Amino acid sequence: MLETGSTECNTSRQKCGLWGTITNKLCSRCKSTAAPDYQLLSPGTYTYNFEMILPPQLPESVNVRRSHVRYNVRACLEFPGHFRHNIVQNMPIAAIHCPAEDFVEDAEPVYIARAWKRLLRCDILMSRRGAPLCHILPVSVSFAELANSRFHGLQIYISENVQFLRKDGLVSCLGPFKRRLLYEAAEDFVPTLPPYRFGEDDDHLSEKSSFGVQESVVLSECEDKPATSEGMTLNIDLTLPTCQDHSEDNWMHFSTEYKSARVYHWLDFVFSMSKHGAPPVVQKIARVPLSLRSCYAQHANASLPAYSQTCEIKPFNTAPAEGSFDQESFDQDQHWWSADDHRYSVS
Repeated sequence: MLETGSTECNTSRQKCGLWGTITNKLCSRCKSTAAPDYQLLSPGTYTYNFEMILPPQLPESVNVRRSHVRYNVRACLEFPGHFRHNIVQNMPIAAIHCPAEDFVEDAEPVYIARAWKRLLRCDILMSRRGAPLCHILPVSVSFAELANSRFHGLQIYISENVQFLRKDGLVSCLGPFKRRLLYEAAEDFVPTLPPYRFGEDDDHLSEKSSFGVQESVVLSECEDKPATSEGMTLNIDLTLPTCQDHSEDNWMHFSTEYKSARVYHWLDFVFSMSKHGAPPVVQKIARVPLSLRSCYAQHANASLPAYSQTCEIKPFNTAPAEGSFDQESFDQDQHWWSADDHRYSVS
């Protein structure tokens, strides 16, 4: 019995000696390396202002089927010690191009003229070549009936198409197609402007047009009449679809292109006509390309925000102070940065 007890004591002493050796080695390593400069943070909310400079060749955020470009901001909270785990949190953000320099051509108006023999002649004037989602796009439509044709209705659609590209740039397949009705006029037509004679000076027409007024236009039966150059003009304010950030249904992606995916849009003006007022009713389509931009791509967001020099600390259970972090206001604000004569935004 005595020999067995002495053997157990020797084994326990060896284990204690081994543990002591490991502890001494760890402590010696800790002492040999310089202690990290940690700052003790009390509970509260901390605001750190910063700018992210991204290379200009990076794409915008893309979220279409089989093609995604995502950006995330990663925050890591480090704890001192060997047996403590760090806390990591990722927050998705949207990166877009600022319209200040990139989209100057969007402000240019678009004018097209179409004529269908013995049916209709129309002029379409769009105030902008490109517009942000969730905004209003003023459009002026002037048309005249030809011969004994009768005008029955007008529908305006916005269409979105996605093309997937190969490495050589050729289209390999088409992606999801979306089409939304923006405007429709049915019977009892009432013009928004006096009769318009085709061939008038465009400047004179623009003086008559007021793009800021939205009219509810309804179509009416028109009497059979001989060919005439007089027409009618409609001023329409088109409400563009919402973006994915503001709606889960009936949203559209903004126009973009990167490597294997291309997203583009256009407007379809569908005129319903008939000869001599008798069936069948024929539909003629005039297509106008449109560049849709992100809802954040506005000139009001082109300037960089002002940053404070100090970090403000807000304790828990207190109202957010001026300049401190507020999640609701953070979700609404957009942050912009510039690099290499380009401007970018993070929201």
